[in-house]
Amino acid sequence: MPNPVLDLRNPNNRKEIKLAGESSARKVASYFEERSESSEGKEIFGWTAQEYIPQEHGPYWFLTVGGVATLLIILGIVTKSYFFIAFVALAFLVIVLYAKRTPAEIYFSVLSKGVWAGKKFYEFSEFKSFWVFEKGGGEELSLEAVKGLIPFVRLPLGEAGANKIRAVLNNFLPEAEHKELFSDHVLRILRL
Repeated sequence: MPNPVLDLRNPNNRKEIKLAGESSARKVASYFEERSESSEGKEIFGWTAQEYIPQEHGPYWFLTVGGVATLLIILGIVTKSYFFIAFVALAFLVIVLYAKRTPAEIYFSVLSKGVWAGKKFYEFSEFKSFWVFEKGGGEELSLEAVKGLIPFVRLPLGEAGANKIRAVLNNFLPEAEHKELFSDHVLRILRL
């Protein structure tokens, strides 16, 4: 049975108490500072950013999405496709919840052997090249995967700056222009 008593004489427990008052992004950053000499290598550059750029959604956006969902549900009723009706209702619910959700702060870090994105580590050997998309709402780092189901890993840069990340990553990966995926265009149109 684990000991439920918190021993304040133990320096490790004091550290946990100190971290409890910090933001979650700062907690993750301090975790990676401790691991700076780990098997992933030494940290070269780090930054925090929101996991995605939040979009403004007015009442007309919700009415439009709700209207499209209603029309699709009516189509499902006419064709007696109850699975389709359930799918549309669930998709509408997920879209609305995602639109109202506030993005989390994530800590990103470039190390000598790869990139940390939140709690996920990517080795440089997993990637062919990198590219920085400079969009109106913010900048985004794109890493092209060598293989796998997901061809690109996209990381928001926040306040890190495109020139800084280019200077660091040019030491590990070649810079090559990446094309935007069709799904990126769809998400931009839907403002998600």
